Order: sequence, then structure tokens, then C-alpha cells
Amino acid sequence: MVSLNASLFNNNFIHFQPYFTSTMRKIFLSVAALAVICITMNACKPADSDNPTPTGKVKLEFNNVVGGSNLNMNSQWYKNAHGDSFQVSKFNYYISNIQLNGPDGATYTEADSYHLLQQSDAASLSFDMALVPAKRYNSITLTIGVDSLHNVSGAQQGALDPSNGMYWSWNTGYIMLKFEGISPQSTEAGGMRVCFRASTAR
Repeated sequence: MVSLNASLFNNNFIHFQPYFTSTMRKIFLSVAALAVICITMNACKPADSDNPTPTGKVKLEFNNVVGGSNLNMNSQWYKNAHGDSFQVSKFNYYISNIQLNGPDGATYTEADSYHLLQQSDAASLSFDMALVPAKRYNSITLTIGVDSLHNVSGAQQGALDPSNGMYWSWNTGYIMLKFEGISPQSTEAGGMRVCFRASTAR
């Protein structure tokens, strides 16, 4: 689980560049996942007696890349810093606990803030935050993964439903990030498959 905080650039874009690295059967893969998050506030509703603060919708869009190239599944070969070639067949991860921060100290925290991003499903790489108070926000804080409380609370619904394939079947807890692919340098018996799944120690 990784928590990130980033500042807005020109009040329009937030750039995250988390690096995921692991040694897998003598293969050292370094995957740079650059999530470019586009934030727009639109469709603001005027204040009324039940909702004294005008609200709007914030759209977050994520773009995953390897190095400086867009991540293309099952079709493009990449090389890591050690010169090992690899191809990606699956790249899933959780985004949670999203909070918008204002320069005056005001914050907005998304309720039930758990999203599963899957590179194979373009629709999952963007989502809306509704009923956001119409204020000035200049940074965002979020978590890559699932927080410890929900990680130990057993099987849940929605993005945390075990049917999404991001839940350990042999031990209670969630897979925070799943990266799978192939590499000619892999020593996996019977093929080139490599797999990296991240969770938290409990």
C-alpha cells in the first residue's frame, strides 16, 4: 500500500509516477506506472436549502505507461533497466482513500473510496467523484492499494468483491497490485511467464 500526494499543475493535471520493482526468478523488472490524472470540475449545482454549498463532479483519468511509452497489453515488448525484455498481459491495481486538498486547508474526502483499475478495461481507468463541494483544490492525496482496516475485514462488495480476482484465496486480504506477463529471460519451468503480486504484510 502506497500513499501519494501531488500538487496540481496549472490546476488541471496531476502527475503520479510510482515505480514497482521486484526480483522474479532472477528477472528484475522495473515497471514505471505513470498515472496522469485529469481533474475537471463540471456541472456545478447551485446551492439550495438542503445543500447550502454548490457541488460539482470531478473526473479522474489514469494513463499507465512503461518508461515513456503507453502500456499496450499482449502486443508490445519493453525492456527494463537491465536489458531484460518483457510483455505485459495483466496490470490491475487499487486506488483508494481519495482526498482533494485546498490551499486554505479545506479538504474533501470521497466516501467509500475504492476503485479497481484494470489496464484491459478502458472504462475502469476513469471515474467521477460526485457531489464535490465547489471550492478551490490544488492537490490530491490517494492510496495505491487498500487500507489496512478494509484489508483485514474479509470479503466485501463492489470494487472489493473477491470475484474481481484481487483477493487472496488462501489467506484473508487483498492483492494491492497485480502485474503479469512474459519474458524470454524468465526461468519459469515450461514457459516464459512472470508474475508479480503485491500485498501488505499483516
